[in-house]
Amino acid sequence: MSRRMRNGVRFASAIAAAAFLAMIAILAAEQNGPPPHEDVVLQGEIPATFYMPGSENRPGPNDPFHYLFPIPPERRPPGVLLIHGFTGDRVGLSTLARRLARNGYGVLAIDLRGHGANRNPFSRDLLREDVAQAIDYLRKSAMVNPNRIAIVGHSMGAGAALDYASRDAGIAASVMISGGFRLDGPERPRNVMFIYAQNDLPFFPQLAAMMASHVAGVESITPGEPYGDFAAGTAVEALEIPNVNHVSIIRSERAARAILTWFDSACEVTRNSSPDLSDSRLATARVVFVLMVALMFPLGWISGEFGALRDRPAPFRITKFAPLIVLAALVAAMPPAAISAPATFLSLVVGDSLISWIAIAGGLMLVAAAWMGFGGDARALGAGAIRSATAGVAAFGAVYAMTAHNVTLHRMTLTPERLAVMLAAAFLILPFFLAFEVMLRRGSTVASTILAAAGFAALLAATSAGLAIGALPFGISTQALAVTIAMILLFGAGAYHASRDLVLIATVESLWLALFVARTMPITFRF
Repeated sequence: MSRRMRNGVRFASAIAAAAFLAMIAILAAEQNGPPPHEDVVLQGEIPATFYMPGSENRPGPNDPFHYLFPIPPERRPPGVLLIHGFTGDRVGLSTLARRLARNGYGVLAIDLRGHGANRNPFSRDLLREDVAQAIDYLRKSAMVNPNRIAIVGHSMGAGAALDYASRDAGIAASVMISGGFRLDGPERPRNVMFIYAQNDLPFFPQLAAMMASHVAGVESITPGEPYGDFAAGTAVEALEIPNVNHVSIIRSERAARAILTWFDSACEVTRNSSPDLSDSRLATARVVFVLMVALMFPLGWISGEFGALRDRPAPFRITKFAPLIVLAALVAAMPPAAISAPATFLSLVVGDSLISWIAIAGGLMLVAAAWMGFGGDARALGAGAIRSATAGVAAFGAVYAMTAHNVTLHRMTLTPERLAVMLAAAFLILPFFLAFEVMLRRGSTVASTILAAAGFAALLAATSAGLAIGALPFGISTQALAVTIAMILLFGAGAYHASRDLVLIATVESLWLALFVARTMPITFRF
């Protein structure tokens, strides 16, 4: 690359970095703006965020002294509890929470145990206790009407919502988003809606139709057609939300509108104007993400400048078959990982199986690399490995800081337990990425990036196949994994262009994938 081109890239990178910081500032202002909200801790150490209903009863729309001006009992609006899904947390439901709060509902979003900031160990059998504590908080709040409390749950949270609604006759309405399969309580849930995504797995539309017809007491239902009566508490409906999937449905305006309309009917809320379903954070977060992606190559380049290794041998002819070797190792590793996940000690539901699988594949790839004659290259990486790994850790620190600013998808900062899990997981999968880099990252920057992309495509294909045949446990989001891999690929291309330092790249890759797993999967222990 010529000096002029290099200077141009540096200038463009500086502009992108400045724009990134500016958009982060805007996102922070939007996050702290209305609707008024605050983080609270419920009994049982349950982290939650409470979004205040309408501002007409307080001096200002975001007044910090709102509790000094509680809403008179006769004017208190309904309250809504939001319950996230298996790999989610309350941050992921913040858009829906804000939309409901903007339209006059007091909304409480919680982190179930083992999720987000909740450090209590995950247990399916104890989720009902978390829901009960949240409902008790709402009923005691001076901001909402204790006799008009509704529940919304997504995926696993939908199951928890339906389960609780079948045990509490005081729940005015409940909405299950792509889930809700447990109905063994003594009560018939009042005013129940099942919504699902058009691009969801086939199981969820079938589940919605089956559960809705069961609650309605009819043989079958027609999606989009309400049954029963709101006043009597017998209203039931199954509704498909178009052009969304299992995850994006929780940020869908159509879904929010349907939920709001349902609750208005169940809670006897009269609306004189169209609902406000805005959330300016979404557009800003997208811009932040695009800028962050644009900065991955420059970040890798800068990191590579601190690497220890500058040159590598010419590529072997067999290198072009390396992506197939990666795929073969991943396929071969599935049976032992499925039978007995050796990384169970990580105490991450689903995550321990994923890490076990990649770790076993890593061992197989090291053997394959030695058999194919890559052993000499691997040994050459030992020179300056400590310096390279240190540069990789520093680069990952920058990645962590950049990704930690997302306030619409998921909690991005780690609890102490998740930090420990991330470090242990990264150690286990480091051999996979070292072998991956030695076998695929060869030749020019363009050629090596194409080969690495083929190797990552093999990883995604194997993941999808494993989920389809049940060799990998349900709960791994291939879409989120693909986004993470795309950013890893850009970083690796930049680092390789600067230094050919494969230890640095492998260190960042293992830490980044481990972070992806540690952030999202339910955790079952606490220090």
